[in-house]
Amino acid sequence: MANSAGHRATILGSIRRSLGASVPDADIAAEYAAIPRTYLQSSDLDQHAVSELFADRLREYDAGVYLASRLTLSGVIAEILMARGKTGLAIPAGVPAGWLPRGFAFEVADLYDAFQLDGVQGILTGCTVAIAETGSPECSSLSPASSMRQRVR
Repeated sequence: MANSAGHRATILGSIRRSLGASVPDADIAAEYAAIPRTYLQSSDLDQHAVSELFADRLREYDAGVYLASRLTLSGVIAEILMARGKTGLAIPAGVPAGWLPRGFAFEVADLYDAFQLDGVQGILTGCTVAIAETGSPECSSLSPASSMRQRVR
């Protein structure tokens, strides 16, 4: 029965925290540090092999994969837009000007609602981190204040 009292205290503590009860930062840090991390946290592959693995995973999802450097990025984006017959894209605030090719319309859509986003030709955003093993990009706006919903078309 002593074990059930411990479980009860744990459950009630969880409920209190979810309802906004104050928990000391040290307790939160200790709880976070106690989470077992048995998953793969790094790779033995070199950077090129990780990039290739990520591209292969994206292709498995039928995503278009295009290679570009910082110097060629706007040209590659222009080629893709022309090939798809697009005249412009929605972007989050903060997209570097060097990414945006001339001759296309780019509109900052941070405050667009779902209806407005459905009306755009597409969205250009950045990827801050990606998980090569699963092919999972972490899309985020480039501006911390941005509330734009992100989608891949």
